[in-house]
Amino acid sequence: MLNLLYLQSLTEMRRQLRDFRSVLSIFLFPTIYLIASITINRSVMQQLGSDWIQYAVVYATSLSVLSIGLMDFPTRFHYDRSKNWNRMLQVTPLARSIYLLAKIVTQLLLQACAIILVFLIAALFFHVVFSLTKDLLLMLWLLFSELTFLAIGLCIGMAGSATNFISFLVFMGLLLISGMLATIHGIPTWLEHAMPTYSLLQNAMAIIHHPFFSLQATGMMLLYAIIFIVFAVFLDQRKKIDTRG
Repeated sequence: MLNLLYLQSLTEMRRQLRDFRSVLSIFLFPTIYLIASITINRSVMQQLGSDWIQYAVVYATSLSVLSIGLMDFPTRFHYDRSKNWNRMLQVTPLARSIYLLAKIVTQLLLQACAIILVFLIAALFFHVVFSLTKDLLLMLWLLFSELTFLAIGLCIGMAGSATNFISFLVFMGLLLISGMLATIHGIPTWLEHAMPTYSLLQNAMAIIHHPFFSLQATGMMLLYAIIFIVFAVFLDQRKKIDTRG
């Protein structure tokens, strides 16, 4: 089982790294976001202190979490479904669970690489260095949060031909509501706090200021993951019933 998982994960990794659009969304977008945020707001950051540069690093890594979970993963999952990969799996020794797990493992590995890249750029070019404890805790939290956004992406990937549109709509909506893309006044506080991006950023900021996890944010993120995993299973079962019918 582990050997099959390893081989399938390796295959998924090769497929993904050959896709220019995938590499762009995973590695380039967060890097551009980090450089642009610090460069454009340099004067403001100098007045307000180093905390704001650290926030830019957190926002850039959080952007990579959303980009992988909501943009890259659902479109790739939908592409495989459109090419009848489910039927192909029925005539191969590869279990469906191994196939899906390999995709998740691949996304998490790419996410870890994207986070490390942002950390390196922040350290080498902007002299922003977290302690080893904060680096590890932030990495763990972002990877844990990625599971929630992958669960959301899995649901989006089952939307058929509307996948790309819904993916973009959810991605941009969460960016705007969270204030990661631009500050929009008038958004209800309850709506902002109800979004998974709020828990993502809340815990990341807590790690920066005090190197420990916020139990509330962790619990909310876990709750979101459970809800969307259950919803994904429901959609999958409904799809099977519709296909048989």
